Amino acid sequence: MTLSPVFRSDEAVQILRSAGVWSRLDSAARGQADAINRIKQDLPLILDSRYIDTGRLAADPGEAVGIEFVQEFFFLILFRSVLQTVGIKTEDLGLCCELNFCIKGTITAADNLFDDQDKALLPLKLGQGSRLRSILHLLALEQPVVSALILQRAAPFLPTAYAERDEDGNYLTLDLKSVGHNNLVQVAATGTGGLLVRAEIFQELGPPWFVYSEDFGEDMYFANRLAEAGIPMLLDTGCRMGHLAPAGIFPFWGPAGWQAEFKYSDGTTIPIALEHKEKSS
Repeated sequence: MTLSPVFRSDEAVQILRSAGVWSRLDSAARGQADAINRIKQDLPLILDSRYIDTGRLAADPGEAVGIEFVQEFFFLILFRSVLQTVGIKTEDLGLCCELNFCIKGTITAADNLFDDQDKALLPLKLGQGSRLRSILHLLALEQPVVSALILQRAAPFLPTAYAERDEDGNYLTLDLKSVGHNNLVQVAATGTGGLLVRAEIFQELGPPWFVYSEDFGEDMYFANRLAEAGIPMLLDTGCRMGHLAPAGIFPFWGPAGWQAEFKYSDGTTIPIALEHKEKSS
């Protein structure tokens, strides 16, 4: 998708138009537009209606595909044209177009998280900011398991997230300084206090999902099941939740870096600097 901006320049548009490229891609563009509309129509089956701009779900099947659409989805249209040329059956082309759009949407959402951007492909209606929009893009299009960032409720208030397992099978605590304050990162395991899991993951794994033992808590048991099945876990450091104790303990990012912020019911907050100390679980 790196070359997409080239096809958005006025000069490139005129060159391609004069060469007859746009007209030859007309049927492929129509097919890609229909595939995108089908995905949008399926959104109410995936996301709660309060997150969907229902006014943008409707589409006229007979509406002409404009040059702006061709510029935005040039490579997806080109892929469909190539697939048709090599003999992919007409009834299979629609599925290929839907799959390509989902891949593009996943990449776009990940780019948003890594680059602090807000490019949107789905008709989402949100008031909570671009980061939640990106998370919903990921959940709607692909990512299976995403966790919020939570701190342990006892000193030294390490994150309930683990970067890897050592040779003895112990989970090593994630060093927050290594991942930044607004990133989506893959981890070996997390606690389950703020976990988004796609329903089909439970179906794929099969019960039991959470079992407590002398070796591992139920959250680590679930992480082990995911690892055995080859299913990745992601941690969003921009999505931070509190851990209840005598005070709520929240991860906080400020000018001094990562801190543990104690929040009391009377509104008092007390920040404490976080220092990474290696700990296994």
